[in-house]
Amino acid sequence: MKGKEKEKLIHNSKVKRQYAKLLEKGAYVAPPPSYTNNDDDSTSAAALTKPSGPAKRPMPSRSIPTSSNPKANKAKAKHGSSEAPAKSAKPNPFAKALAEAERIREERKREAEERLRQKQEIGLAKRAAKEKRSTHASVFHKKNARGQPNMKSRMDLLLDKLQADAALGKL
Repeated sequence: MKGKEKEKLIHNSKVKRQYAKLLEKGAYVAPPPSYTNNDDDSTSAAALTKPSGPAKRPMPSRSIPTSSNPKANKAKAKHGSSEAPAKSAKPNPFAKALAEAERIREERKREAEERLRQKQEIGLAKRAAKEKRSTHASVFHKKNARGQPNMKSRMDLLLDKLQADAALGKL
């Protein structure tokens, strides 16, 4: 008698596992009958997994999502169709938080663009200053044939600087 009871327990656990797998797949199956210790073997695995008679409910029609967004596909598959329900939609309780998050995201994006623009401006100013220093250095390092500093180029540079200052009204 113990061998039959053990077989029945093993059979019942297999049926429960199969039923759980079917539920995970999303297919509707009538719940398995309650398991009792009666000795009739009229219940088989095939009979337990098929719904019988009027207890069968029609399968909901599911359309295959065509969106390229995988998250949208999951959401559509989870809730059936992508159409709005017949009931009035509930207001989103997180609408204010979502709007705030969107505002912060836009603000951060603007700040990042501003930092990038400032970095580019600073880079341009540094390159211009470096070019100016190199031209001044080349003028100050000029020498004549005897190795003496070339005073004409230095005087021209000083004259240009004085004229620029006069134009700006510093003198």
